[in-house]
Amino acid sequence: VWPSDGCPEAEQSWEIQSPFSLGRPLSASPQRWLRYSMAKVPMAGRFWLCWCDRSNGASCALWQHIGVLLLAGPVNVTGVPEMLELLEVFNVTLNGVNLTLEEQLYIAESTCDKPSSFALSPRRLNDGAVSANFELQAPAVAGSFVVCWTRVGQIP
Repeated sequence: VWPSDGCPEAEQSWEIQSPFSLGRPLSASPQRWLRYSMAKVPMAGRFWLCWCDRSNGASCALWQHIGVLLLAGPVNVTGVPEMLELLEVFNVTLNGVNLTLEEQLYIAESTCDKPSSFALSPRRLNDGAVSANFELQAPAVAGSFVVCWTRVGQIP
């Protein structure tokens, strides 16, 4: 997987610059298809899928552009204050790729696997769904909290 500006040149090491790799295929049908699996995707964005046949050795003589992978989700969050008063309302801007009204933010105590507040959808989407504005409220009890992102129906 390569940034959207193209596949690497011949003999160029892709391990250094590629944001993430699909690794080796799980299964294949020779000259027909390959099946890959990834447990976690590290970032949202638009990427080129680049492939190299290494059957003739470890080096790659020709990278081929075989498709585009569009991973929707957040890439940057701004406006999360470090300290708030109890029940204080604050605004958060979520920047990302292909954001929808199904994006949600919620507040959790320490990790994002146990929400301590209801998930809220954005008040509005901006700039062709590259940012979403949320209005959140601090918890009613003092403590350390994190702001978490999810999609509708995906809260653990």
